[in-house]
Amino acid sequence: MKIVTLLTALACLAAGSSLLAGQNKKTVDGWLEEKQAQLAAVEDPSSIRKVNLDQHNEADKDGHFSMSPKNGYLEFADGSWVLLTSHSAHADDGLSDISLIRTSTGEYYMNRGHCCLPILLFSKVRVISLEGFLKTTGKGAKAEPTPWNEYKLEQGANSDAREAP
Repeated sequence: MKIVTLLTALACLAAGSSLLAGQNKKTVDGWLEEKQAQLAAVEDPSSIRKVNLDQHNEADKDGHFSMSPKNGYLEFADGSWVLLTSHSAHADDGLSDISLIRTSTGEYYMNRGHCCLPILLFSKVRVISLEGFLKTTGKGAKAEPTPWNEYKLEQGANSDAREAP
């Protein structure tokens, strides 16, 4: 009897895990849709909290400049800008690290690099423009580079966005 109860409990746990995996996919898509709508609704980006790149002045031993912008409005010297929002896996709500930006050109990009509050980004050169910013990479769960990928609401999150790190 105890073995049957244990097997039933394990079967329920396995079924629940499968359902939760499907919910995580929807959660990522839902988060992206919600944040894209919020970023799209901003008529005057400069009215949003202005943030800095917090870029280190010197490259590290691997030749990378690291930076950690927080959520908000980030303007570059050439007048281009991004609105940045991110979610950290540290929130412990089943959704892993993900960032979404709206650019001054009207495009949206997402990144699955690690976020604590700011997203942690790396570049081989100092970033001074939107073009340079889009070439930065985050770091995934296995320290692999995570590039910015264009995001369009109608496509939903791509397979990279759905994978948990």
